[in-house]
Amino acid sequence: MNQTVDEKILEEIRQYIDKEYSVLFGITAEDVKSPAIDLRHELGLDSQDIVLMLNNFEKKYQLDIPDDKAVTIRTVGDVIDLIKRMSSLDWIRNGQAQPVAKSNMVLFLAMSKRHRQR
Repeated sequence: MNQTVDEKILEEIRQYIDKEYSVLFGITAEDVKSPAIDLRHELGLDSQDIVLMLNNFEKKYQLDIPDDKAVTIRTVGDVIDLIKRMSSLDWIRNGQAQPVAKSNMVLFLAMSKRHRQR
């Protein structure tokens, strides 16, 4: 199944929440049913939890999220939109759910060039 970028990021958020909050707070991936889920009111996350989650995704998706953008986050969909807007990764900006693989010809040419330089 080909996932859209939104679906891929939603799944990453679900996995993060399940990993970080299932034991302590009983919040699991199953609680994140849609992008409309409110992080504070429906999941019980506070500002610090949201900042920690955004820090995780800053590293994962090569983001630099300004503080003024972080405070506007209310829903899972807000996180998805922010990642899509702020990411420098081509596959996210181009709307692809997976990184674009280089063609075999590009890889062959790169390897040939490296071999010739030896």
